[in-house]
Amino acid sequence: MIRFKTRMRLVRHMEYHKAVIHECHVCGKQYQTRGSLRSHLLVHSEDRPHKCNLCQKTFKRSKQLKVRNIYYVLLTNIEMTHF
Repeated sequence: MIRFKTRMRLVRHMEYHKAVIHECHVCGKQYQTRGSLRSHLLVHSEDRPHKCNLCQKTFKRSKQLKVRNIYYVLLTNIEMTHF
């Protein structure tokens, strides 16, 4: 028997087994979970709430900003080792 740590994890797991399809109202793509659909909807949005403090570039997803921050850390470390 499979056990889940929380009820929410069980509910999320059960979404994969449902016949319910979550469809994007903009392009018609279909997803098995609401969370996947919500993530996809960012593609159609002009909203870019995540802003880099160093270069002022904006991003739709927080993960994109985190990758940018890692890039700056790596770049800074490389420059510091060359001086």
